[in-house]
Amino acid sequence: MNITSTDTQLEYELQDLYIASKHWLSDIAFAEDEAKFFHTVIDKYIKPDIINGHDAKLHHCKMMLYQQQFEVIDLRNNVAAYLAFLTPLISDTSKKIGIELIETHSMLTDRIAALLDAVRLLKAELFALAEDVIDNERNLFI
Repeated sequence: MNITSTDTQLEYELQDLYIASKHWLSDIAFAEDEAKFFHTVIDKYIKPDIINGHDAKLHHCKMMLYQQQFEVIDLRNNVAAYLAFLTPLISDTSKKIGIELIETHSMLTDRIAALLDAVRLLKAELFALAEDVIDNERNLFI
């Protein structure tokens, strides 16, 4: 009877891992939506002909954006693979579960957190750049 109790506890813990991992997909979708918004800001409001000396900042923001887009794609693939690995374990706890399950979960957790931090940083830098460009434009007409 003790084995059933342990199996049930393991099943609950695996379900918790699965639910947390499913939330990552929402985080990844958020980062992807933010990237689309950032592209719009760059394309619509920070045009090369008006950035007046902010070329390096614009280039830095664009590089950060491209890195985030690659990370989004890679994370989406890694999370999908992790979920595919985790799903059958929930219903069949008799399968061998190794430490790599937790290591992978931890690594993905760290990568998702880093991605969201990078999105926040890029947003701050991009908005600061946009404000600088707008101020420069405003000063030209004063």
